Amino acid sequence: MAFWLQHSPVHMGRKTKFIIVPRIVLALLWGFQPSAQGTSAEDIVRLIYKRLPGDVPTSTELQLGAEDIRAGRFEAVVRRATSKTGFFRVIKEWASVLTNVGTDANVSYNEMSAMFVLAARDGIDARELLTGKWTATYNPELIQGVAGRVIEEMYPARTNNKHYAYVETHFSDIGSALQKINQRTATKIKNTDDTFTDDPSEVPEAEISGILTSRPAGEEYLSAGTNRRLIRWIMEHLLCTPLSSIRDTREPDFRVRHDVAREPGEYNNNCVGCHAKLDSQAGALAYFDFNSNRFRYRSDRVQNKYLQNADTSPEVGYNTTDDSWLNVMRDYNNARLGWGSADKEGNGLASYAAAIASTEAYPKCLAQTAFKKVCRKEELDFQDKKTVDGLAQEFVDSGYNLKELFIQATVKCMEKL
Repeated sequence: MAFWLQHSPVHMGRKTKFIIVPRIVLALLWGFQPSAQGTSAEDIVRLIYKRLPGDVPTSTELQLGAEDIRAGRFEAVVRRATSKTGFFRVIKEWASVLTNVGTDANVSYNEMSAMFVLAARDGIDARELLTGKWTATYNPELIQGVAGRVIEEMYPARTNNKHYAYVETHFSDIGSALQKINQRTATKIKNTDDTFTDDPSEVPEAEISGILTSRPAGEEYLSAGTNRRLIRWIMEHLLCTPLSSIRDTREPDFRVRHDVAREPGEYNNNCVGCHAKLDSQAGALAYFDFNSNRFRYRSDRVQNKYLQNADTSPEVGYNTTDDSWLNVMRDYNNARLGWGSADKEGNGLASYAAAIASTEAYPKCLAQTAFKKVCRKEELDFQDKKTVDGLAQEFVDSGYNLKELFIQATVKCMEKL
């Protein structure tokens, strides 16, 4: 890397002296990226490979990549890097941050993250991560020897996390052996004679909603509690919109449930600002629960968690009787999320998930988090936000292709070096 020198003023009392400081040092001190003039083509290639497959380029890749960088062909280098199997681990790390409560990339590999990996591998429309009827599991027949037999013994996949963790630990390539199968197939109960039967309490086909009905989602957001956690997570992780940022105490509160305390000052000035939207949207999950490591779904009546305090305070709060949901947010917040007027009410999780997938905030959030991942940015400045807006539109135009999203995000980062 070239080190360009720059005279930098140093103030000493009334006198100002100039010292010669390497520009790269100033860049680090001031938080600036080194310019293209100060970063060699080879260094850019190495950085691309470090960011995407998490690997070092071969001598051939380095030479070819450097030639492409000098010719301004950044995208060609990035595409070669994403063709390496290590790229799927980068997708896994990114998805792990998106899909768990603590935004920790080091959580154990699981079904939800595997669905992101499969979508990236096969170019599946990312809206299907919310609306699809499929899941991602590993095919034992594509894994040779003892490992394949071990994975086969860990089925059915959705009763535990074992076979995902096993693949992550024992194989560098976590993408090739993934298979796309119907979620209902993955939830069958294994009998003593190795046959499989349907679990009658499982989620019906019509209500399967991609990652939202994956086992990690149920375990993290629907076990115990009141099912509001899943709505909050969707807002904060899939729409990149903290609930506090769209808090509005003037939203209609007729769907707020019995279990929310009604102390006048606290309720009117605080609680209703979040619960109005949470409770009205969480109606979509009224038939859902998760316990004993499985989803529990009943269409004959709502889950008991929705009826807390219904007997003791029947006159206060909304009495949930079905799985209808409603978006009660006012125009300002709907505009912020790009939530169209045609998708503001429905019944069941599947219709709610489709509404979320159709918002403008969903592709923008995926673009923003992908950009932060490959650019190693915690916060975005004004120019970064403009870049993300353009990236989100390119993502939509690509058919919500996750691999293309990461390619274009990386190109935009590297062109600025």
